[in-house]
Amino acid sequence: MKPRAKKRFGQHFLHERTIIDRILYTANIESGDKVLEIGPGLGALTQHLLKHEIDLRLVELDTDMIQHIQEKWPMADITHADACRMNWNEFLEGEGWKCVSNLPYNVGTKIVTDLITCPQRISSLTVMLQLEVAKRMVAPVGDRNRGSLASFMSFFSDVEISFRVPRGAFSPPPKVESAVLHIDLLPKPHVPIVKKQELENLLSTLFVYPRKTIRNCLRSKYKADFADTILDSCHIDPRKRPALLEREDIRNMLEFLG
Repeated sequence: MKPRAKKRFGQHFLHERTIIDRILYTANIESGDKVLEIGPGLGALTQHLLKHEIDLRLVELDTDMIQHIQEKWPMADITHADACRMNWNEFLEGEGWKCVSNLPYNVGTKIVTDLITCPQRISSLTVMLQLEVAKRMVAPVGDRNRGSLASFMSFFSDVEISFRVPRGAFSPPPKVESAVLHIDLLPKPHVPIVKKQELENLLSTLFVYPRKTIRNCLRSKYKADFADTILDSCHIDPRKRPALLEREDIRNMLEFLG
């Protein structure tokens, strides 16, 4: 008997074969690849990945799903772990890993933002996420969906929405629409990986009030004079809205703040 989806894990099992084929095509899986699948669930993607001559590693938190995978595909290399707590640089060996996953929607953003800061291990991600989250990840400068997430992604990766996925492709059907994203990691990010936390902190400040000016956002954390000094030194119009900030603007502020 197949285990049931659990709400606490945000599980929605993909079953539509045409969608699975499109995911594999988008991921460009080739013989000899090293592939990471997070949250394999019932193995809809796993069983097709196993048909390729690849080094496949699975990470799953739900012990019922692990037992199911081990019973159906005993050759599968599956690790019981919380993907939100993984040190991917230690877990994965070598470089060039491709992540191909239908991610749990409740933790998908966290997993993606962790993975894209591991260019020494991972080369690309082809992942299923909630459509609204996907839109926020790819929103260009000036778009109403542009926020801290899209800005963060731009420092470490090139990202695009490959295609949308209907609710009926899952069991149980989710209440939200879904999309498959393809993300290529930048071998040399626009900021050093060690600056990841500082970048996140700055972006949180810059986008704390998306409809207000950058000056007002900075003043939520810094004294007025210092906020103005930051903007003057980086040659940024203080009347701009956060969504209009270019990546270079943010990098200049990060460098100024040290």
